[in-house]
Amino acid sequence: MSFQFKAGTQLGRYEIRSKIGAGGMGVVYLAQDTKLGRKVALKILHPDLAGHSDRMNRFVQEAKSSSALNHPNILTIHEIDCIESTYFIATELIEGKTLRERMRKSPIRLDEVLDISIQVASALTAAHGAGILHRDIKPENIMLRDDGIAKVLDFGLAKLLDTDDSDPEAETRGLIKTDPGTVLGTSRYMSPEQVRGLKLDARSDIWSLGVVIYEMLAGGAPFKGETKSHTMVAILEQEPATIFKGSPAELQRIIRKALTKDRNNRYQTSRDLLIDLKNLRRDLDLQSEIERSVVPSLIATGEVAPAGAHLDTSWRDSVAATETISGSVATQDVRALHTSSAEYLVSEIKRHKTGAFIALVSILLLGVGIVYGSYRLIFRAQPTVAHFQNISMTKLTTLGNVSDVVISPDGKYVVYDLTEYNKQGLWTKYLPTGSTVPIVPPAEVLGLGATTFSRDGNFVYYVLRDQDNPSGSLFEVPVLGGNPKKVIENVRSPISFSPDGKQFVFIRTPDSHTTQLIIVNADGTNERTLAQLSGSDWFSLNGPSWSPDGKLIACGTGSTTGGRKMTVSAISVDGRAIKPLTPPQWSGVNRVAWFADGNGLVFLASPPLTSDRQIWHLSYPSGAVRRITNDLNRYGDASLGITADSSMLVSMQATTVADIWLTASNAPSQTRQITFRNQQQNGARGISSVADGRIVYGSYASGNADIWIMNGDGTNQKQLTDHLQADENPVVSPDGRYVVFQSLRTGNWTIWRMDLDGGNLKQLTTGDNDNDPSITPDGQWVIYCDREDKQTTIWKVSIEGGVPIRVAATSQAMSPSVSPDGKQLAYIEVTQKAKLPFQLVVVSFETGAQLKTVDIPVLASDRLLRWSPDGRDLVYLGRATGVGLVSVWRQPLAGGPPTPILDFKPDSIFSFAYSRDGKELLLSRGNLTRDAVLINDAK
Repeated sequence: MSFQFKAGTQLGRYEIRSKIGAGGMGVVYLAQDTKLGRKVALKILHPDLAGHSDRMNRFVQEAKSSSALNHPNILTIHEIDCIESTYFIATELIEGKTLRERMRKSPIRLDEVLDISIQVASALTAAHGAGILHRDIKPENIMLRDDGIAKVLDFGLAKLLDTDDSDPEAETRGLIKTDPGTVLGTSRYMSPEQVRGLKLDARSDIWSLGVVIYEMLAGGAPFKGETKSHTMVAILEQEPATIFKGSPAELQRIIRKALTKDRNNRYQTSRDLLIDLKNLRRDLDLQSEIERSVVPSLIATGEVAPAGAHLDTSWRDSVAATETISGSVATQDVRALHTSSAEYLVSEIKRHKTGAFIALVSILLLGVGIVYGSYRLIFRAQPTVAHFQNISMTKLTTLGNVSDVVISPDGKYVVYDLTEYNKQGLWTKYLPTGSTVPIVPPAEVLGLGATTFSRDGNFVYYVLRDQDNPSGSLFEVPVLGGNPKKVIENVRSPISFSPDGKQFVFIRTPDSHTTQLIIVNADGTNERTLAQLSGSDWFSLNGPSWSPDGKLIACGTGSTTGGRKMTVSAISVDGRAIKPLTPPQWSGVNRVAWFADGNGLVFLASPPLTSDRQIWHLSYPSGAVRRITNDLNRYGDASLGITADSSMLVSMQATTVADIWLTASNAPSQTRQITFRNQQQNGARGISSVADGRIVYGSYASGNADIWIMNGDGTNQKQLTDHLQADENPVVSPDGRYVVFQSLRTGNWTIWRMDLDGGNLKQLTTGDNDNDPSITPDGQWVIYCDREDKQTTIWKVSIEGGVPIRVAATSQAMSPSVSPDGKQLAYIEVTQKAKLPFQLVVVSFETGAQLKTVDIPVLASDRLLRWSPDGRDLVYLGRATGVGLVSVWRQPLAGGPPTPILDFKPDSIFSFAYSRDGKELLLSRGNLTRDAVLINDAK
């Protein structure tokens, strides 16, 4: 059988003209179809392949099926034939280059990445719909025509290289000999199931496309190795880097989901992947159109500052000035804090009178989630120094129980807070040598942390809250230890020093409805109130930051008016204005810190519609925002520190590893593990049981906080919700008809209901911060907490929807639950006691009258309360004194001390629920580690 042909050779109706290329299956020639007078690509199959008759018959059948595909992004197969023992395939001729050639030429723009990805996903959708798999998606099999059309080559042909789906090396090894330079094997694009030799389905092609998208975006493959075997190991065991400069967070989420190792948690269909890609391109196209059409007209009329303009003059246009009266400051009328992102944009456009069309488009921007881009359209980015554009990260501790960390101005010391056996203490670590020393001995307190270094780095300032002073006192201690000195009382946040170190600023809470920004001398004297927010507005308790020029103080601010939102604001040191530096859109804004050059800030925040806290870069004064960290970890609260030269910062990184277990409620030793996913927080975001034994649970397996369902043995895992927004705390109705959960999809935490299969979504509440849902035993009511204005109320709403009814008003309540007989309501209440900071409260469900209170030890961070199936006990998550690990505790209502009923050292329990028959407990079990990390600006 011939394999190599010279120009002019006739093969049936085809005349060979020239060789185009070679691959693992054969050689491709440019040929002339003499019958139809057209140019074609002729692929001559390798003789070693054609020599296996069974495989050739299977190949021909599959190739015939592929030839029936009629799609603009799939290579058209004209003919499959064999002449004189030479097997060949005649296809359309594509004038262009492979995606591999395009990638080698120059970096691919984001719009081109999306365009190519959408076309390939569209091709896969059509092929998978016809029951055809590709099995070898890679840049070499994607041709780009000169007019921009992408064509996927060789559908179904990779099957020819498989001796058996159970052979894990079939596609890598093949059965052919190749000429020098011939590419054989595509291990870097294999899915994990392909590497393992499992039977393949459409999800394997989705993985391969995910690898291709990653490679287009990052310029390199996500899984690499010195040999093909090493690459396969990397595919099975390693996680790809997820940081791509300048790429949208949504695209990174799409890639993460496509590259999920467990195919049950991957995109289940190529159509779902295609929809997400199209939605993202639509959003970006809309943003681009606004930038081209709206902004130039605004600049031309002088209503919006051009790029590079300073924006200080916009302060008094966007917020009302504060009136200083007899040394006190009236409450700020912060207009930007009273509006949602859409309202903020619309008000700006209406104020500039640019027309109803622009206002409409601005509202659409919120609908598609482009709040960052829309803000830049109004306030036009100004070029600034690129801090932390590229980063390297080093773990500073491996203790797993760090809750706060800061770094000294010279970068030589870090101070961190350790929680050990319900006690908190401060430690200093000298980075050059790694030596550590305790500077504040561990003690049982209400809170210890909020640390700050003095400007000279000689002292550490921290806030201590105990039973004698629950509002918090500020202490000063030498960096290497010594006698702590009290500086001032009633401090609720980290402090920040003025540039000359002579003053500092902090947040105070004189009552539950008010937050104040206080300036005081470094020795605690000459205190004055700079600004005050009350009612629905507040300052973040995670700390202000004084600007290097001494003129501004940055701080997180929030409001519940028009929906609970937060932003980063700058307050003038004269106290007369507040400037929102970003739109009021964030789910949470924590600690902030200025860069030394004053060109921006670093801050901890949860982006819009999520609870995923990361570290962000904010340019000043442009307002442009980008991520510094972008991973599945969570970065902590007030834990953020930066060196004086802005080259290093520290934070606390939290990682949850959890899986779902079942245990007999009367025999805790009889346990079995249900899921084995690891690091996906399975069940940690809520868990519930269905009467037929299935389990509904919250998980981060898709890269987002979503609701899932599976059989009681862990099989048939199905994702019920799939949104960028967080969906958490699922609970199944007693009749198994509905799943009720809390969601951020509206921009606030609200309560939603869906059918057990994920269909028929219905919003049940419209509050600003509704959470902790549960369902009454009769299945008629959904009970939940509404946290607003620092006050919590417990409500009920019909599971079919309707007007909510208030059940009880408390100060700080959580996890309401109705007894099995439907007569009593129990919840957890926060107290101000140092050793017993929580209590269980039982009230009449009908009247709200208090029936019983029980003080209990420290609860877990995920505060969860359930009734025992017999209604005699309240069961909750807590820590045993001297242990520190979270276990399940029982509090008898008849009296007596609480006792642990489930303890799985060294694991903790993050969530639990009883099975419908009460015979088993469902557990989310694993580890939460919190450690200090050092992030270097790798310029």
